[in-house]
Amino acid sequence: MTMRKKQLPAGIYDTDICVIAGTFDTVSKYLKKHYDHHVDEWVVGRFFEKAPLSNKNPMRRIMFVMTDRCRKSEHHPVLMHEIVHCALSIFEGRGIRYSSKHSEPLAYFIEWLYKESREVLT
Repeated sequence: MTMRKKQLPAGIYDTDICVIAGTFDTVSKYLKKHYDHHVDEWVVGRFFEKAPLSNKNPMRRIMFVMTDRCRKSEHHPVLMHEIVHCALSIFEGRGIRYSSKHSEPLAYFIEWLYKESREVLT
């Protein structure tokens, strides 16, 4: 699998999200070149926040899945795991409160992130 990447403008949450999937070598080289981000050998997926090196864009949220570091059946669960980290980071960063009694906005946002992100794994 070659590296696949998708930018997700998160609209009302005023953030930039990048979803990446590919082999360890391809993804780690891309992250080093564009974000100066080092990826440990054991990593299967990760979420982090960083501004791109190439311009003055605001902070970007990045999720990635190393497709050669886990079985194909684990790709979507790993992506879902990183999506939860991303969604919580966005909600907390915007001061959006959530709880077990007020979780619908968070649930809808996680659902949207997954629907928009999953195509990088195909």
